[in-house]
Amino acid sequence: MLLATVQSPAVDAAPDTGWSQISVHRQVDPLIQGATPLSAWSRGEARCYQYPNYTVSETSTANTGSKDEARFISIITVRAAKIPCKQIHKLTDNQSIFTIKKGFEFFQGLAGNVLITDSGSGPDGRILTLYNVDKRSKFLQFDDYADDPKDLAIKNNKLTLWYKTSYATKTNCRQYKQWTTQGFGAVLESQVSVDLASHRVVDTSRRRCQPRQSRNPEQTS
Repeated sequence: MLLATVQSPAVDAAPDTGWSQISVHRQVDPLIQGATPLSAWSRGEARCYQYPNYTVSETSTANTGSKDEARFISIITVRAAKIPCKQIHKLTDNQSIFTIKKGFEFFQGLAGNVLITDSGSGPDGRILTLYNVDKRSKFLQFDDYADDPKDLAIKNNKLTLWYKTSYATKTNCRQYKQWTTQGFGAVLESQVSVDLASHRVVDTSRRRCQPRQSRNPEQTS
C-alpha cells in the first residue's frame, strides 16, 4: 500500500524588522527614575521602549524642509502596547496614537498616559515637557530644568524635578562669586512635585543655587 503524503502550506515567517533587545539599565541617556519600561530595544540609532499600555519608539530623520535649525528631526511615536517593538516597521507607521516630530526634542520617559520629553540644543536652558498621550496635547512645560538624572524621579505617580525660578545673586548664593569668577553663571532653582493624574503642581519649598555654563545678564552688560 502506498501512503500519500500531503505537505502543509508554508507558514510565512515573521519579518525581520532589525530590532534587538537591550538592557533597560544601559541607556546612553538614562530614563527617568521610577518610569522603567518593561523592555528596551534598538535598531541602529533608533530606540524603542515597551510599557504596559503603550510602545514608544524614537528615531530621527534629516531635516530637509522644516524651518527648524536642527540638522535632524526627532520622531517620537507612541503606539498601543499590542504593537511591540520587534514588530515595528514601515507598515505600522500609520498605527500611531501620538507622534512628535521636532528638532532637539527627545524622549525622556512615560508614566501612565503621560509622555515626558527633554528639549534643547545646549547644556543650559533645557525644557521638560509633559504631554497627555490620549488627548495628544501638551499640558505642562518647565523651562531651564535640572536635567541631571538624579534630580528627576517618579514615585506614587508623582514627578519631582528642579527648575530655574530666578537668577542668583551674591546675596542669595554662597557660591556666586566662585562660579562667576570662573566665568559661569548661577541660578536659583525650586523643587516641585507634579501629580501626573491631576496635573497639579505643588511647590516642595526646597531651594538651591546651581551653576550654569552661560553667564548671568549682569555679567554680560
